[in-house]
Formats: sequence, C-alpha cells, structure tokens
Amino acid sequence: MHAALLNRLSKDDDAELWDRAIDSVIENLHPVPGTCIQVGSCSHWQRPHGWFWAAGGGFAMPVGYGNHKNIPELDWSIYLLWDGQNWLETAKPAPVALRIALPSRTANRIKAAIHTIWSDIKKPGYRFYGFRKSGGQWKLTAASQDQWEAQHSRHDERKKSKKASLARRTVRISP
Repeated sequence: MHAALLNRLSKDDDAELWDRAIDSVIENLHPVPGTCIQVGSCSHWQRPHGWFWAAGGGFAMPVGYGNHKNIPELDWSIYLLWDGQNWLETAKPAPVALRIALPSRTANRIKAAIHTIWSDIKKPGYRFYGFRKSGGQWKLTAASQDQWEAQHSRHDERKKSKKASLARRTVRISP
C-alpha cells in the first residue's frame, strides 16, 4: 500500500482490506504513464442496512448520500499518478481515470463493499466490489460488471424471488 494512504488510516480502519481492495480494483485498470486515480475514505453511506447489493452473498449497497447521484462523499482522499513503475502521490491533475471509495471503520467488520467510478474505459460508470474476511484474510467475493447491474441488483433479486414464490403457489388441476 502507498505510504500516503497508510498514514491517513485510523486505528479503526483495516489496512489489509485497503491494500487488498485497492490492488484488486487497480489490476483491472491497465494504467499508462500519467494515469491518475483518487482513493479515499467515506464514513457516511446511505442507509447502509436499507439498500442491499445481492452479489456474493449480499452486501450493504455502497452508495453515499448528500447528492443526487448517490456518489459517496469522501472524508479524505489522495491522488496517485502512475509514472510507469510506481504510484506517486500528486496534487489533483485532470482527468481522474478511477475514483475508489472505501468505507471507514472496517477494523471490526467481516465484509465491506467498495464503490468505484471509472472514466478511462469504453463504458464509463460505477462498479462495486465486495470483500469478505475469512480466516483472517480479505477476499474479493463479488464485483459488478457495470453500472446497470450494480444499480438493479436488489430489484432483480426481488423479481426472481417473487416469480419463484408464485410458481410454487400455482396449483394446476387436471381434468
């Protein structure tokens, strides 16, 4: 993990989660020299137990409040610039190819969902990543493929459940 990030974490943040999450997300980035990312912490998620992301066994939906796009508002963040070999801390250059929002206070959690915004790919948008702690280690257990999937996950699970329930209740009487 980048030293600038490690210095910003509190005793309530799980450094291993941050390290695993950032590595897992960045491995899909394929940066070129000059690529910039923003990584930060969010402590204010929108009703964390009221909106559910069903992937990987289920997570609280990683969306923020305070704006109309549900983008998590970061308590703090740093910008990292890829020089071709290393990520270097930098002032905010434009544009940012990837924004990663991680939840704060993760030291005592066993699961966490990460919110990302991608702008460097053919289909920009946001994606979610779900991590679970098992055997003392964090593992990536879910990743949304695109914005639509992330946004409609709970709705689709409800529709499937309702159809299955209706199918079980349907009784056919043969003549």
